[in-house]
Amino acid sequence: MEEYLQDERVTRAYVILNLPVPPDKNKIIQASVIYATNWGELFCQGFDNPPQLLSVSPLTFLRENLSRAVPPRPEVKIFVPKRSACPRIKVF
Repeated sequence: MEEYLQDERVTRAYVILNLPVPPDKNKIIQASVIYATNWGELFCQGFDNPPQLLSVSPLTFLRENLSRAVPPRPEVKIFVPKRSACPRIKVF
């Protein structure tokens, strides 16, 4: 119950890269972020042609682009479709 009295923040995020994009594209053209908050809400936000920051620092990208606060170390997973030529990203 105390969690609902705290400020809303992202607890988990699932980043999906280039799902509707042909697999031969070798850069990130589309990204979708599905994220949950400490209040139990679930959101999805899409980004067309996301900035290079997503490849370099995914957490900084999330902090700058999501409409809710992102703590220092949320649980983040990244999905890239099989055979996709887009770059693989490491979170930590």
